[in-house]
Amino acid sequence: MGQGASRDRNQTWEVDAISDHQPKVGQHCSINVMQLSGDASMLFTGGEDKVVRIWDIVKEEPKCLGRLKGHTDYITQLAVVGTHVITGSADKTIRKWSMVDVSCEYVYEGHSQRIQRLICTPEFILSSSTDKTCMLWRMHLPEAGKEPRERDRTDDDPRDDMWIRTFRGHTGTVYALCFVPGDVDEEPSQPNGHAKENGHGEGEKDDEEGEQKVVEEEDEDGVHPRDILITGSADGTARSWALATGQQLKVFKGHRGAVMLMAIDSTGKLLYTAGDDTTVRRWDIHKGVCTLVISGHGESVSAMLLVNQMLYTGSADTKARRFVTEFGDLTRTYGSHRDTVNTLRFSEGILFTGCTDSVARAFDANTGRLLRCYSGHEAAITCMQVARKRLYTGSDDGILRVWDADVAPEDRSQIEAETMGDTAKTVDDSGAGAPAEGQDEKKAADAAAE
Repeated sequence: MGQGASRDRNQTWEVDAISDHQPKVGQHCSINVMQLSGDASMLFTGGEDKVVRIWDIVKEEPKCLGRLKGHTDYITQLAVVGTHVITGSADKTIRKWSMVDVSCEYVYEGHSQRIQRLICTPEFILSSSTDKTCMLWRMHLPEAGKEPRERDRTDDDPRDDMWIRTFRGHTGTVYALCFVPGDVDEEPSQPNGHAKENGHGEGEKDDEEGEQKVVEEEDEDGVHPRDILITGSADGTARSWALATGQQLKVFKGHRGAVMLMAIDSTGKLLYTAGDDTTVRRWDIHKGVCTLVISGHGESVSAMLLVNQMLYTGSADTKARRFVTEFGDLTRTYGSHRDTVNTLRFSEGILFTGCTDSVARAFDANTGRLLRCYSGHEAAITCMQVARKRLYTGSDDGILRVWDADVAPEDRSQIEAETMGDTAKTVDDSGAGAPAEGQDEKKAADAAAE
């Protein structure tokens, strides 16, 4: 399975190279997606061979715990929720897998084209597709004896019992999704006396100061009335939706090309969008107003990552850059790439980049100095994760490579305020999803390995 590096590890920093995604010697099956479990004890990879693999990465050499087989076309998306793996594919379906017995528990059918993006919580799944729609699905079947609530369906909606609703409005592929959970702590209050005529209305209560607050509860599908979905599309717009009703709330217009990437700040109030027109735009989510245009790249933005008050971007112009989110100032440029920067990861003051030139790189995020080049892949790096002092890279060459990622920043004192310990808040383009239960995942992996 795994083979150690044949070259001097002090020069390459390679720990392992695993070719399980290659069906035959000389045949390449790209690794398209890569995801970590909540406790970073397991790694999940999926690609052109239509199979998802579960890896135990606690020890230095990854061990394959199981293979999830069932999709009839290549894997496009992966998500991990508790003891379940959710996968999306070019076969137009979504599958829910159990890590306990490595079995498929459900197949979600409804999209008419390739699955483009997935966001999952313990209660529901959000999916987007090249069919220009986004769909909301139940994570679990209703309990025995309980029929799912009948939804208003059009002729184009799936008849699947797990389907909740479809979000339509975009005129191009929906590339990006973000989820903003409803915040029950910021519900509006009303002066006393504004209740219904027959007393307190249903779902209202008095607080200690005599004000009445609306008590908003999740519905039977786990959707809160204030939950918001945001979608980004090839039509050049992003749109926000009320998850509970499907109502379109705002249209974010301004980009002159496809909106490929999105991220939400930790407050859930600001949206960042990027894509083909070389710019990043910051929006007030509730007002739908653009509050900042960030420029600096010469070609399309291909990767984006929020870390505290810093925005890291990668581009087809061969550069990665760092901007201050408050004002949009460019504070650092990370060079030496020879092609598009496809993916970014941040860990303990180090910015890792994965590039079409087949090389992964480690930069001191503060100084911009290149600290390491991870060379070994024979094709573009498509996905990357950092865990347990290891860098995991997937590539179009079909090889999963493991590298030593124990890289020390040049001067930690300069970046302590930004990155010390677990205080650095990283937000990717999925929004604020629910974290996975790491302990349950490890138990499931142990059971699957027995």
